[in-house]
This record gives sequence, C-alpha cells and structure tokens, in this order.
Amino acid sequence: PCGVGAAIPPGGTREFKPKPLFLKLLKFAGAPKDTLTMMEVIFYLGRYIISKQLYDEKQQDINPGNISYFLCERSR
Repeated sequence: PCGVGAAIPPGGTREFKPKPLFLKLLKFAGAPKDTLTMMEVIFYLGRYIISKQLYDEKQQDINPGNISYFLCERSR
C-alpha cells in the first residue's frame, strides 16, 4: 500500500522502501539507508518538517519533533 515495497526481516520489524522522491526527502533529513521502519520514516519526516519549518509556530499543541503526535489519536 501507499507505493512502498515491504520486507519483513527475521526480527519481525517491518521495513519499507519508499518511492525514490520520498526517499530523497528522507535522506535529506538524515535517513542512512534505503529501507526504513515506519518509526524511522516518521522520525525523518518530522526532521524534514522541522528543518523546512513546514508547521504553524502559533499552534503550540503540535510539536513536529514529538513522534507520538503522529502515532496517537488526539483526544480532543
């Protein structure tokens, strides 16, 4: 789904190979390899968002560096 190829290594952690353009974005943010876990994708995407300041600084309850924001539903 979502245009990524998935591989499941012996440890059971699922890794994805993002499409080339998205991988380029993740590598710009510091991703060291071509296949990443979902947590790594979210982490490097957050770093990219922060580096490019692609967020509303006035919205204090959203911190792009807080990975739990992307993984958990908001309770509002």
